Amino acid sequence: MIEDGLVDMITNQPFDVTLPHTVLAACESGAIGMGSFMTPFLLAFPNCDVRQLAQPPKVTETRDWAFLPSTYSDDLLRPGHLRPAILLESVIGTGPGRYRATNKLDDWLDGIGPGPVLLHVDMDYFNNRYDGDGDWPDRHPRHDPPLQDVVSHIDEVVAALKGADVLRRVEDAVIAFSPGFFPAEMWATAGARLGAGLAELYD
Repeated sequence: MIEDGLVDMITNQPFDVTLPHTVLAACESGAIGMGSFMTPFLLAFPNCDVRQLAQPPKVTETRDWAFLPSTYSDDLLRPGHLRPAILLESVIGTGPGRYRATNKLDDWLDGIGPGPVLLHVDMDYFNNRYDGDGDWPDRHPRHDPPLQDVVSHIDEVVAALKGADVLRRVEDAVIAFSPGFFPAEMWATAGARLGAGLAELYD
């Protein structure tokens, strides 16, 4: 981190979440990864309303937080230099600058305010058999429903999005197949079903 902006701590190049070429470069260098990509986004857009829909055992209830910009002292790449961070403060309710995690469709979509929507679908929401864990056969409980249940749940999520009148506001959507988490034998059927359900996004 530098006083007048962020810097890729591996390549020493400037990083700006609003400049796609710098984001791509940071992903390629490894400075931005699966566990860190939301931090610069939330710092750049502190008034966004973040909603995460997950299933047990990952999430078992509805909880809300305010996300607050912060820093911490790096102890790996540049000891003593400040790195950007996001702190979470428990609150009640959603809105600008808030993050909700829930396993309930109604709570996920409740009270979404006006404005553009970014939709990111991790397919491991529907089945997280492996959870990036080589010892997954011994892990219990795990979220590993059969394909017919995955397809049925896809239909439920799409119906909820349409019922809440959210789809027409989606400005960008990503479907992530989650290798190492979501079973590959389900990719074709589940991806086609979700793509068909979200087809109006591409009209």
